[in-house]
Amino acid sequence: MSVLPRRYMKAQSYAPITYTPHHGSHAAAGYYTSPFDHCAIVVLDAIGEFECATIWEGKHGEMRKVWSRSYPNSLGLFYSAFTDLLGMTPIQDEWKLQAMAEKGNPKVFYHRVKKYFTGLLELNYNFHKGVNDQKFYIDSIEDECNLAAAVQLVFEEQIEMIMLKAKELTNADCLVYMGGCAMNSKANKIVVEPKFKYIWSLPNPGDPSSSIGAVLYHTKQRVRDIDLGVVKHIEIRV
Repeated sequence: MSVLPRRYMKAQSYAPITYTPHHGSHAAAGYYTSPFDHCAIVVLDAIGEFECATIWEGKHGEMRKVWSRSYPNSLGLFYSAFTDLLGMTPIQDEWKLQAMAEKGNPKVFYHRVKKYFTGLLELNYNFHKGVNDQKFYIDSIEDECNLAAAVQLVFEEQIEMIMLKAKELTNADCLVYMGGCAMNSKANKIVVEPKFKYIWSLPNPGDPSSSIGAVLYHTKQRVRDIDLGVVKHIEIRV
């Protein structure tokens, strides 16, 4: 009989165990290494627990969650499912899909991809097991690039709506952006950066930085220039 991880850890451990919400660890890793007092914190990934997207307000050293979307409404799963459909490795090769999108025409498949979304990160299909509800009939490299371009465009549209929601809910000029979706450089440049005056993100804003965030979520301690190679990346625009 399988044992739940929480019960297993309790049975095996001789020290107290403290649990941290997955998106809380992402948010804390960004906020408490940032130079900002007041900011919007956006976390977007595939799936860690059930939350797949959250917006927080960071203010005076405290974080407050102000918006969220839960599984299966996941922008990361959406992007990864199409990465898999195009013959690449999900949760690894998303950067290749982004590169392919540069060579494609999004109009060819746009409406078929767009129909999966009914609103602000509201999906009518669960992408956890891939894209299995319709055939895209990819017969050439051109078709692959056209589909990638459509996926990238729909991704950017959703990112834009989320960033506008973050501005609306926090009224902040500063942004901390975390989670795997924050690694999409094209969306960052054309959608995210124009929305905020100052932006902070870690070189790897995904799960590798969560160990830092798991500690900072509870200690609420500001961290500056620690020698981990993950806290010295800042983009500032005047």
